[in-house]
Amino acid sequence: MSKPRVLAIDIETSLHTVKTFGLYNQNIRPEQIVKSSRLVCFAARFEGERKVHFYSEWTHTRKEMVKAAHELLDSADAVVTYNGASFDCKHLNREFVLAGLSEPCFQDIDLIKTVRKKFKFASNKLDYICKELGLDVKVPHTGIKLWMDIDDKCPKAQRLMKKYNIQDVIIMEQLYDTIKGWVVTQFNRALWMEPGVRVCPQCGSTNVTKRGKRKKRTKVSAYQRWECHSCGANPRSRLRDKDVPKPELVV
Repeated sequence: MSKPRVLAIDIETSLHTVKTFGLYNQNIRPEQIVKSSRLVCFAARFEGERKVHFYSEWTHTRKEMVKAAHELLDSADAVVTYNGASFDCKHLNREFVLAGLSEPCFQDIDLIKTVRKKFKFASNKLDYICKELGLDVKVPHTGIKLWMDIDDKCPKAQRLMKKYNIQDVIIMEQLYDTIKGWVVTQFNRALWMEPGVRVCPQCGSTNVTKRGKRKKRTKVSAYQRWECHSCGANPRSRLRDKDVPKPELVV
């Protein structure tokens, strides 16, 4: 059977432009907004492919950029992001609804959910996590000046933003491969395998064995536990273990 299409994507947005009387502790009202934040570029790559898709305001029209993002997301079975559920996907959805496009359908794999739930690093920033794990890191840049220069259509800033955006996708993929066995997601790769084949739902490997005689127990049932020797995940069987008697419920 065909493999699932897993897309890693990262977006960059512009700054809000507002009119304000002060610099500190300001309550910015909607009528003070001169120009609101917008999608300026995105980078994306499908798992197992070499090509990184990059679209931006300066390499394509806005219509082409938004349409390309929609087509990539809608053709993916799952989408890998870092804080994408709160940031990237919501910004993209705004662009889609403004363009009259439907909501794309995919399974969410937001890695920051796993980092927050499973680990206690000193910082949950993507760059810090990658440094701690010995992975590649973000491209250094000029800070907020980079985004200001993007608004001013500076060619040098545009080249740096493209490099920065693409690198974020690359290190996000590396992080996903490193913590794949820990990832919190409903995405199940076993659905793309032939019936009857034992496979790890996290990474799709068939290199899985029973984890001794230990059972995964809930309040009413017990299930066989497995161990994936490729990503380290510990999934359980889908069906209840028939050798374990089902307890009577007390009401």
